[in-house]
Amino acid sequence: MLDMHTMLIMNFIYNFLIGSIILFLHFSTPNRRGFDFIGLGLLLISFGSLLIAFRERLDPFTSVIVANSLVAIGLISATRGMREFWRKPKKMILYDLVVSLVLIILLYWWTYIRPDVNTRIILMMVIFNISLGELVYLLLNETEPSFKKVNLILSLSFILAIFVNMARLVWALLGSPMLNFMQAGDMHIIGSGIFQLVCINIALCIFWTTNLLMHKELEDQALTDGLTGLYNHSAWTELGRKEFECQQCYSQPLAIVMCDIDNFKRINDQYGHQAGDAVIKQIAQILETHVRSTDLVARYGGEEFSLTLRVNDNQSLYDVLEKLRAYIASLEIQYDNNIIKSTISIGGILITHPILSQVEAIRIADKALYYAKNHGKNQVILFDDDCKNVTPQ
Repeated sequence: MLDMHTMLIMNFIYNFLIGSIILFLHFSTPNRRGFDFIGLGLLLISFGSLLIAFRERLDPFTSVIVANSLVAIGLISATRGMREFWRKPKKMILYDLVVSLVLIILLYWWTYIRPDVNTRIILMMVIFNISLGELVYLLLNETEPSFKKVNLILSLSFILAIFVNMARLVWALLGSPMLNFMQAGDMHIIGSGIFQLVCINIALCIFWTTNLLMHKELEDQALTDGLTGLYNHSAWTELGRKEFECQQCYSQPLAIVMCDIDNFKRINDQYGHQAGDAVIKQIAQILETHVRSTDLVARYGGEEFSLTLRVNDNQSLYDVLEKLRAYIASLEIQYDNNIIKSTISIGGILITHPILSQVEAIRIADKALYYAKNHGKNQVILFDDDCKNVTPQ
């Protein structure tokens, strides 16, 4: 079996390499939250392990107090980084600082004032298990479905380490006093190996999760309009298809709505294209915030928007759309010391029975929109499936 010296040297090598890679990724991709604290934490653990490995050649202050403090503070730093990485940013800086300070004081006490190797082991196991327990809690309460598998694997490794640490704690509490940690029994050698595997597992799971996040970001980019953050044309069509299929199966009323900003070319010509973008973004925000979260809102293209709404009848649909139209018409958009007024024309159809195809429903909503545009603009027009004007008066 490996001795403690060899195990600690391996701990140094693995954690140094992994910590360096994570810090490199942090500086090359700065938007990865928590990589700085995780990488720094693993480096601190690696240097602490190296100092402990050469305990017999170093003074007690360096090989005990500094070394164990580096390992514990490294774990605290890695824990903080993982909070940020998994988007659980608790403000615990003061807590981390207090724990680190108390740890250093206690290590000094049990190294110089009342030398006791067993008590130092118990202290370190308590610090380890507090940090690992917090990570298990945070991972098991993660709600993102795509992270469930990786979080479960990581949690199980942390739970294993907690049980091993508890065994080491009991061993140190009930066992005979140790004079030299480097001659500790097999239980502490195994514990050091388990801790090493946990650090490697942290890195593997972070890389795995980062890969999942990158795929999710790419999927979001494929579904999202870059200017407004709304769904894009293809995403709205695909999501709307599922809504439309539900309507066809259960005969639940479903509205298809098309909106277009009036006189948008004039806005671009008079104020510039950036001002036009500002108008599009403002109207997109209004459309998104003034409908229910279960409804679909998209930028269909250019200055045109599309919506899929669930309402019971034409009067309800008209009331919703008329409020949107009136709100936008009353809006004053400030851009570059200019106040821009804008209106929208809206066309829609309420599907109440499974007759139309999705393509046909969009075509009729588009016809209603162009009717609104050609008959005065800044109004809401509703058509039925025969393209007859059924707008409530």
